[in-house]
Amino acid sequence: IAEAMNTSPTPVWEAIERLQQLGLVVAEPIRNSRRKTYHVFSMSKSEIEDFFLTRAALEGLAAHICASKNWNVNLELLRSYAEKFNNGLTRFAKDKHIDRTGEPVNISELDHSFHRLIIDSTKNRFLIDSYNALSKTIRYLSIKTAYYIGLELNADEALMLGSHHMAIYNTISNGYAELAHNMMITHTTFCANHYLSNL
Repeated sequence: IAEAMNTSPTPVWEAIERLQQLGLVVAEPIRNSRRKTYHVFSMSKSEIEDFFLTRAALEGLAAHICASKNWNVNLELLRSYAEKFNNGLTRFAKDKHIDRTGEPVNISELDHSFHRLIIDSTKNRFLIDSYNALSKTIRYLSIKTAYYIGLELNADEALMLGSHHMAIYNTISNGYAELAHNMMITHTTFCANHYLSNL
Protein backbone atom coordinates (compact mmCIF):
# COMPACT_ATOMS: atom_id res chain seq x y z
CA ILE A 1 0.00 0.00 0.00
CA ALA A 2 2.79 2.40 0.93
CA GLU A 3 4.57 1.71 -2.35
CA ALA A 4 1.40 2.19 -4.39
CA MET A 5 0.73 5.53 -2.69
CA ASN A 6 4.38 6.60 -2.84
CA THR A 7 4.60 7.16 0.90
CA SER A 8 6.37 5.69 3.91
CA PRO A 9 4.92 2.68 5.77
CA THR A 10 4.27 4.66 8.98
CA PRO A 11 1.12 6.53 7.86
CA VAL A 12 -0.18 3.30 6.32
CA TRP A 13 0.23 1.45 9.63
CA GLU A 14 -1.47 4.35 11.42
CA ALA A 15 -4.39 4.24 8.99
CA ILE A 16 -4.73 0.46 9.36
CA GLU A 17 -4.66 0.82 13.15
CA ARG A 18 -7.44 3.44 12.95
CA LEU A 19 -9.50 1.19 10.67
CA GLN A 20 -9.04 -1.67 13.16
CA GLN A 21 -10.29 0.55 16.00
CA LEU A 22 -13.38 1.35 13.94
CA GLY A 23 -13.98 -2.32 13.24
CA LEU A 24 -13.51 -1.90 9.48
CA VAL A 25 -10.35 -4.00 9.28
CA VAL A 26 -9.66 -7.27 11.09
CA ALA A 27 -6.16 -8.49 11.96
CA GLU A 28 -5.45 -12.20 12.25
CA PRO A 29 -2.16 -13.62 13.54
CA ILE A 30 -0.18 -15.88 11.24
CA ARG A 31 0.57 -19.20 12.90
CA ASN A 32 4.11 -19.47 14.26
CA SER A 33 4.86 -15.88 13.32
CA ARG A 34 4.79 -12.39 14.82
CA ARG A 35 3.22 -11.07 11.65
CA LYS A 36 -0.50 -10.62 10.98
CA THR A 37 -2.75 -10.68 7.97
CA TYR A 38 -5.36 -7.96 7.48
CA HIS A 39 -8.70 -8.09 5.73
CA VAL A 40 -11.80 -5.95 5.43
CA PHE A 41 -14.45 -6.90 7.96
CA SER A 42 -17.52 -8.55 6.45
CA MET A 43 -20.58 -10.50 7.59
CA SER A 44 -23.07 -12.79 5.85
CA LYS A 45 -26.73 -11.80 5.55
CA SER A 46 -27.79 -14.33 8.20
CA GLU A 47 -25.07 -13.09 10.59
CA ILE A 48 -26.25 -9.49 10.11
CA GLU A 49 -29.86 -10.51 10.83
CA ASP A 50 -28.77 -12.34 14.01
CA PHE A 51 -26.60 -9.41 15.02
CA PHE A 52 -29.39 -6.83 14.71
CA LEU A 53 -31.78 -9.12 16.59
CA THR A 54 -29.29 -9.27 19.46
CA ARG A 55 -28.59 -5.55 19.32
CA ALA A 56 -32.32 -4.73 19.40
CA ALA A 57 -32.80 -6.89 22.50
CA LEU A 58 -29.87 -5.28 24.36
CA GLU A 59 -30.57 -1.70 23.38
CA GLY A 60 -34.34 -2.01 23.80
CA LEU A 61 -33.73 -3.14 27.38
CA ALA A 62 -31.20 -0.34 27.91
CA ALA A 63 -33.66 2.32 26.69
CA HIS A 64 -36.35 0.89 29.01
CA ILE A 65 -34.00 1.02 32.01
CA CYS A 66 -32.87 4.57 31.19
CA ALA A 67 -36.43 5.85 30.86
CA SER A 68 -37.36 4.15 34.14
CA LYS A 69 -34.39 5.76 35.92
CA ASN A 70 -33.74 8.82 33.79
CA TRP A 71 -32.08 10.65 36.68
CA ASN A 72 -29.07 8.42 35.93
CA VAL A 73 -28.86 9.77 32.36
CA ASN A 74 -27.07 12.95 31.31
CA LEU A 75 -30.11 14.12 29.35
CA GLU A 76 -28.45 17.30 28.11
CA LEU A 77 -25.59 15.32 26.58
CA LEU A 78 -27.98 12.72 25.13
CA ARG A 79 -30.00 15.48 23.45
CA SER A 80 -26.81 17.05 22.08
CA TYR A 81 -25.72 13.75 20.50
CA ALA A 82 -29.20 13.22 19.03
CA GLU A 83 -29.30 16.70 17.50
CA LYS A 84 -25.78 16.53 16.07
CA PHE A 85 -26.46 13.08 14.60
CA ASN A 86 -29.70 14.31 13.03
CA ASN A 87 -28.03 17.42 11.59
CA GLY A 88 -25.02 15.47 10.32
CA LEU A 89 -27.11 12.86 8.53
CA THR A 90 -29.33 15.48 6.93
CA ARG A 91 -26.35 17.51 5.73
CA PHE A 92 -24.65 14.38 4.41
CA ALA A 93 -27.72 13.35 2.44
CA LYS A 94 -28.43 16.80 0.98
CA ASP A 95 -24.97 18.26 0.30
CA LYS A 96 -23.52 16.70 -2.86
CA HIS A 97 -20.11 18.30 -2.23
CA ILE A 98 -19.55 16.87 1.26
CA ASP A 99 -16.74 14.34 1.85
CA ARG A 100 -18.28 10.96 1.03
CA THR A 101 -15.37 9.09 2.62
CA GLY A 102 -14.80 10.83 5.93
CA GLU A 103 -18.32 11.99 6.79
CA PRO A 104 -19.81 8.51 7.41
CA VAL A 105 -17.10 8.01 10.06
CA ASN A 106 -18.01 11.36 11.70
CA ILE A 107 -21.71 10.47 11.69
CA SER A 108 -20.92 7.03 13.09
CA GLU A 109 -18.97 8.61 15.97
CA LEU A 110 -22.09 10.61 16.94
CA ASP A 111 -24.27 7.52 16.58
CA HIS A 112 -21.89 5.50 18.72
CA SER A 113 -21.73 8.22 21.41
CA PHE A 114 -25.54 8.38 21.61
CA HIS A 115 -26.01 4.63 21.98
CA ARG A 116 -22.97 4.25 24.24
CA LEU A 117 -24.38 6.86 26.65
CA ILE A 118 -27.67 4.98 26.89
CA ILE A 119 -25.90 1.68 27.53
CA ASP A 120 -23.54 3.12 30.16
CA SER A 121 -26.38 4.99 31.89
CA THR A 122 -28.09 1.69 32.76
CA LYS A 123 -25.29 1.05 35.29
CA ASN A 124 -25.88 -2.65 34.54
CA ARG A 125 -22.46 -4.32 34.33
CA PHE A 126 -23.72 -7.40 32.49
CA LEU A 127 -25.58 -5.38 29.88
CA ILE A 128 -22.56 -3.12 29.39
CA ASP A 129 -20.21 -6.11 29.00
CA SER A 130 -22.56 -7.70 26.45
CA TYR A 131 -22.69 -4.46 24.46
CA ASN A 132 -18.91 -4.12 24.58
CA ALA A 133 -18.61 -7.51 22.90
CA LEU A 134 -20.64 -6.15 19.97
CA SER A 135 -19.16 -2.66 19.91
CA LYS A 136 -16.79 -2.94 16.94
CA THR A 137 -19.43 -4.59 14.77
CA ILE A 138 -21.94 -1.91 15.77
CA ARG A 139 -19.53 0.80 14.64
CA TYR A 140 -18.79 -0.94 11.36
CA LEU A 141 -22.47 -1.29 10.48
CA SER A 142 -23.16 2.30 11.57
CA ILE A 143 -20.50 3.63 9.18
CA LYS A 144 -21.83 1.49 6.33
CA THR A 145 -25.43 2.62 6.96
CA ALA A 146 -24.40 6.29 6.83
CA TYR A 147 -22.39 5.58 3.70
CA TYR A 148 -25.36 3.92 1.96
CA ILE A 149 -27.67 6.82 2.80
CA GLY A 150 -25.13 9.32 1.51
CA LEU A 151 -24.44 7.26 -1.60
CA GLU A 152 -28.13 7.26 -2.47
CA LEU A 153 -28.52 10.92 -1.43
CA ASN A 154 -31.76 9.83 0.22
CA ALA A 155 -32.76 12.79 2.38
CA ASP A 156 -36.04 11.16 3.49
CA GLU A 157 -34.28 8.15 4.98
CA ALA A 158 -31.64 10.36 6.57
CA LEU A 159 -34.35 12.49 8.19
CA MET A 160 -36.15 9.35 9.39
CA LEU A 161 -32.99 7.86 10.90
CA GLY A 162 -32.05 11.15 12.56
CA SER A 163 -35.57 11.59 13.97
CA HIS A 164 -35.30 8.18 15.65
CA HIS A 165 -32.54 9.47 17.94
CA MET A 166 -34.65 12.50 18.86
CA ALA A 167 -37.67 10.27 19.58
CA ILE A 168 -35.58 7.95 21.76
CA TYR A 169 -34.22 10.95 23.65
CA ASN A 170 -37.76 12.31 24.18
CA THR A 171 -39.14 9.02 25.51
CA ILE A 172 -36.20 8.60 27.90
CA SER A 173 -36.29 12.20 29.14
CA ASN A 174 -40.05 11.97 29.76
CA GLY A 175 -39.76 8.61 31.54
CA TYR A 176 -41.85 6.60 29.05
CA ALA A 177 -40.12 3.28 29.53
CA GLU A 178 -42.27 1.12 27.23
CA LEU A 179 -42.23 3.74 24.47
CA ALA A 180 -38.44 4.08 24.81
CA HIS A 181 -38.10 0.31 24.44
CA ASN A 182 -40.38 0.22 21.38
CA MET A 183 -38.70 3.22 19.74
CA MET A 184 -35.29 1.63 20.13
CA ILE A 185 -36.60 -1.58 18.53
CA THR A 186 -38.06 0.48 15.67
CA HIS A 187 -34.72 2.22 15.22
CA THR A 188 -32.60 -0.94 15.14
CA THR A 189 -35.10 -2.65 12.81
CA PHE A 190 -34.96 0.32 10.43
CA CYS A 191 -31.15 0.17 10.43
CA ALA A 192 -31.20 -3.59 9.82
CA ASN A 193 -33.65 -3.35 6.94
CA HIS A 194 -31.79 -0.45 5.35
CA TYR A 195 -28.44 -2.17 5.65
CA LEU A 196 -29.70 -5.49 4.29
CA SER A 197 -31.45 -3.82 1.34
CA ASN A 198 -28.10 -2.33 0.30
CA LEU A 199 -26.02 -5.43 0.98
